[in-house]
Amino acid sequence: MKTYPIMLDVRGKPAVVVGGGPVGLRKVRSLRDAGAVVRLVALQVAEESDLHEVELLLEDYRPEALVGAALVFACTDDRELNARIARDARQAGALVNAADQPEDCDFYLPAVAADGEVVVAVGTGGGSPALAAALRDRLASALPERVGAYAAELARLRETLQADVPDAERRGEIFKALAGEEAMRAFQQGGPEGLFTFVKSLLADKENAAQRAATAREREKSLPSAKDAAQRAVTAREREESLPYAKDAAQRAATAREREESLPPDQGDGPC
Repeated sequence: MKTYPIMLDVRGKPAVVVGGGPVGLRKVRSLRDAGAVVRLVALQVAEESDLHEVELLLEDYRPEALVGAALVFACTDDRELNARIARDARQAGALVNAADQPEDCDFYLPAVAADGEVVVAVGTGGGSPALAAALRDRLASALPERVGAYAAELARLRETLQADVPDAERRGEIFKALAGEEAMRAFQQGGPEGLFTFVKSLLADKENAAQRAATAREREKSLPSAKDAAQRAVTAREREESLPYAKDAAQRAATAREREESLPPDQGDGPC
């Protein structure tokens, strides 16, 4: 099944979770931590849990509980009830996820590894949550140390660079360098100060490179272009072709001398 991956901002958006078991409580906590306005509907809660800032309705499910919801999560252990919740959610204009029932889902929840704002999510279209979790773990182990803190520092730097470096192409080159291992290593070893030093050296290198490029362009402008040189060469050849060659003139002179030498010498008047 083709799905569209998305990072959804749920801050301030109403979300309803139906079912107070471990699965439902995990959904409640993750939604609350993401800033959603959460309502939990359940006859009982499976474990002692910190449900502050969560609206708790200890009652049987009723369709009215979904009024105003943007997201609905059907997490009961009754498949028929989950399917009914899904139908009610769609009628209420909400997107719904039914635990372990892909056919009743409008969206699927990926396996997630997160460090601050850096989030790695793996999905299989609801086909194999176990595979998604295994791949998630492999990817999580490859994340650099303190990558979440580094991303937060880059977010602050981004605003500064957008104001201080007006050239979009140059700014893009700097952002690309900041995503590299050298910049990350500078942060890991020296914290924000180490990264600031790296950025200063990067800006200086870019400034020097830009100055060298400008100097080279000016030097090129002060020299005759290849096109001009070629034109002058053509003009010289045309001028030469319009004049008698020196070699031809010398040949004509030599021929004239030879003709004179072939004539009999002048014998004078002779005897009277």
